[in-house]
Amino acid sequence: IAVVRDRQLSVSPLPIAAIRDRQQSAKSRRSKKSMNPGAIHSPNSGHTLFSDTHSFKQITNRSIKVTQYQARLKKKDVLMNLTPSSKPLAVSTANNITPLTVLNAVTADLFRDRESNSPFYAARIGENWDLNSTTANEFVSVIERKFAKNNKYHGFFDPNSYHMAPRTLSKFVEDSISFDDMVKAFVKNACAEANEVGRGTLTLGHLVMVHYKTVDDDEDVGRFLAVLVGDQSGFEFDKNLQPADLKSINTNELRHAAMFDLTLFKEIYPANDGDAYLKFIAGKSKSAFLQDAFGCGDYIPNKYSVEQVNAAVLDFLDDPIIPPERRLTILKEVTSHLESAAKRQVSVSIIQIQQVINKFLPVGSEKIDGFNEFVNLGAYTISERFQPTRQSAAMLSHVEISDPNGDFKCSVSIEAIGFGGDEGKIIKVDDEMESITLPLTLKAKAVIRQILGDRDQRKD
Repeated sequence: IAVVRDRQLSVSPLPIAAIRDRQQSAKSRRSKKSMNPGAIHSPNSGHTLFSDTHSFKQITNRSIKVTQYQARLKKKDVLMNLTPSSKPLAVSTANNITPLTVLNAVTADLFRDRESNSPFYAARIGENWDLNSTTANEFVSVIERKFAKNNKYHGFFDPNSYHMAPRTLSKFVEDSISFDDMVKAFVKNACAEANEVGRGTLTLGHLVMVHYKTVDDDEDVGRFLAVLVGDQSGFEFDKNLQPADLKSINTNELRHAAMFDLTLFKEIYPANDGDAYLKFIAGKSKSAFLQDAFGCGDYIPNKYSVEQVNAAVLDFLDDPIIPPERRLTILKEVTSHLESAAKRQVSVSIIQIQQVINKFLPVGSEKIDGFNEFVNLGAYTISERFQPTRQSAAMLSHVEISDPNGDFKCSVSIEAIGFGGDEGKIIKVDDEMESITLPLTLKAKAVIRQILGDRDQRKD
């Protein structure tokens, strides 16, 4: 038995202050919008084009057909295990095969204008991709795989925001503008964000935008994908910005990627009473200009969201009206819910966590249905939808214990800890919460005995 005793034992805190500082800094920077819209050059005329001034009127509320969409959502499920194939693209899901087809694809070259005295970024939009080749489908396959494997931002557009992204997507899904018009609007806004005062020098590249949908599903509006790829990404483009070679794609060079589920967006925006229709991967680039250009800058990375959820759950359960055994049960069940979401690669909401907690609160407890409000009032930094990894999902059920001098550090399951008289607890903590006692493995015993010897053999 090894006894760890130190009055200065520390439990590693969650980086709440750092997360809040990061959020405040991002909000402050996003509030300053540049008046310089940048430039978009037409591939056909060579003239500089500017999109029409957008109206700032709010989009009229329309009827929400959530029930119908949920049935279709089950059919589509979460994309995973993707392999490039010929058109149409067969995408494997958890339960079935979902064939996808690319409707439109185009590349915009984002570049720095070398003739300008100060950093000025412009763009040239190429010709629409030739969809007779498999290139577009291969591209979608690679990026979908990237979204399936990586942590993402999940979220919604603020219905009260004046950002151009939700208004532009609304016009597109309602057939008020064409794909080309939508592309011009987003590229113009990307240039505006790149030229924002204080943004600094950027490393840009090619912005690829693709509209694709499920085959033989008339109700599916599809997805809109926007990916910024660097020069070393493995993507090659000809003079018309047509893809020339996608044989060796280096996804580590993807700088940013935004994906919008247009079907879900059309059904629930601006009510936002369903699953997240916005996903964003912050790749190699540290700049946030593309996040801002596509309206994805208000959402919290999954790692921070999970850490903050864990902190909120522990704080919420820190109440004498909840018996200790129920606290452990709730921690176990919330952890199980997060681990299940990580395994299925789906996002989680605070309401779902609240529903799990409700099941195990004492009957008639005033805390039932109170977790969501507790989170909102507690200023926890949590995205509306977040996707845990298996590692982050297990954090809630463990406590990190370390020595300030760096002599030891260990992760202990909270469920395994108990007081001296508690049965079934292999790790014991003293009444003053100053030390823990834990069992040693046979190998650990042998190593320690080799160095220290037996106690009765030691000289005074």
